[in-house]
Amino acid sequence: MMQFLWVALGGAFGAVARFGVSEWAAARWGTHFPYGTLVVNLSGSFLLGLILTLAAERVALPGEVRLLTTTGFMGAYTTFSTFSWETARLFAGGGHWYAVLNVVVSVLGGLLAVLLGILVARAI
Repeated sequence: MMQFLWVALGGAFGAVARFGVSEWAAARWGTHFPYGTLVVNLSGSFLLGLILTLAAERVALPGEVRLLTTTGFMGAYTTFSTFSWETARLFAGGGHWYAVLNVVVSVLGGLLAVLLGILVARAI
């Protein structure tokens, strides 16, 4: 049960951080391009790579801290960071075609899923 609480606590902070960064970017650069989402996704990818690499190679993070920071905070801040991390791990592990497949299917599949959702919503 405590694991869920650590994830929830990190998720609360991650969601607030995502909103804050998105609002900051919109105020700074406008809304004609999704700068907020771009900044969140790029910074989230950097942070997840930093945290998980430090945890694997430099500092043993307690399970609670890892749940709070990676699954909770980063999961609510952006899932793009997880996608990026997993794709990078596929490349690093020699699974180049799997990495490319993950990118293509995730991006195109996501776009198609959004379009399908729009069509279904408009048909209702």
